[in-house]
Amino acid sequence: MKEMRLHGRGGQGVVLAGNMLATALALDGKSASVIPTFGGERRGAPVSASLRFDDKPIRQHTLVYAVDGLIAFDPVSGVFPEVFSGLKPGCIFLINRAKPLATKPNPGLGKVGVVDATGIALQELGAPIPNTSMLGAFAAFTGWVSMDSVLKSLKIQFSGDRLARNLRAAERGFAEVRVMEFTKEAVSHGV
Repeated sequence: MKEMRLHGRGGQGVVLAGNMLATALALDGKSASVIPTFGGERRGAPVSASLRFDDKPIRQHTLVYAVDGLIAFDPVSGVFPEVFSGLKPGCIFLINRAKPLATKPNPGLGKVGVVDATGIALQELGAPIPNTSMLGAFAAFTGWVSMDSVLKSLKIQFSGDRLARNLRAAERGFAEVRVMEFTKEAVSHGV
């Protein structure tokens, strides 16, 4: 079983991204469970989603505390202390960020990926909602879900011009994600 968390802020589509990713995983023949976490705060407040998936049925329906993967929907959510709690060895980390990282944000991370999902969203959607470009980047970066299923999950969620724009955003995220390479010495505690 893989366990992961998606972190961001209200208005970025974190909860919807968790639901669409769970749908895409199900389309790939996996069992998936997603649990959002947010308060009654306003747009911009911290939001997260816990997601589990496996080839077998998911029996555990609690928040995820030990993670195989992290997705940060903005550079700021990459510095929240709780983001890096419970890292399993080799935990992957995908962050929405315009510039490459100079150092690894946490020594416990394995593979680190960067994509300018907000820039893509602004160009394709006309709004800073990076969720679909992050899903495309996640498919390319991890290989844990097929891009075909990600695109099918978008077709379930959207229609018309909104669908076309979100499909382009996801495809660009898939094409534009970069895997970061770091030396062992290049590690910081924050993005």
